[in-house]
Amino acid sequence: MGNVNDAMSSFIETLQSLDGELGGSSGNANRSTLHLLLTIFKIHHIMFKSETYSMVIKGKLKSGYQIKDHRQCHFGRWYDTIGQKLFSSNPLYHQMAAHHQEIHRLLNANLEYLEQFGNVSREHKAEVIARFAKAEGHTRSLFELMDRLSHEYGERVDFSTF
Repeated sequence: MGNVNDAMSSFIETLQSLDGELGGSSGNANRSTLHLLLTIFKIHHIMFKSETYSMVIKGKLKSGYQIKDHRQCHFGRWYDTIGQKLFSSNPLYHQMAAHHQEIHRLLNANLEYLEQFGNVSREHKAEVIARFAKAEGHTRSLFELMDRLSHEYGERVDFSTF
């Protein structure tokens, strides 16, 4: 009888160990999923900034280009829907909003200037460059918050409902 109890105890310990390992793997998978998603949003913003720089340097908007605000980009739509459901009580999530909004406001101001006047005049060059510099600062802050969100809270995200 002792061997059966020992075998059962060993089996239960193995199951508990496996459950713990799978739980850890699930948390790591959730963190990786969130990190990947936020990285894609970072790439979108890098492309947006690059496109904006390019148009300002060329002195004209691309044909058919539509200026989008912070709620119309991929991250903005995620932020207002799924992000809200997942992180509405998270302070890091809420800190991202102002930086994201400022990135779009500053870059769009440069695009609107371009749309209205074409090439950047010498008298407005410093103003345009200052907006780019401020946008870069907000980008760094937004990206740092995204990294912290995935690192600090990624394991606890439940993606099963989406």
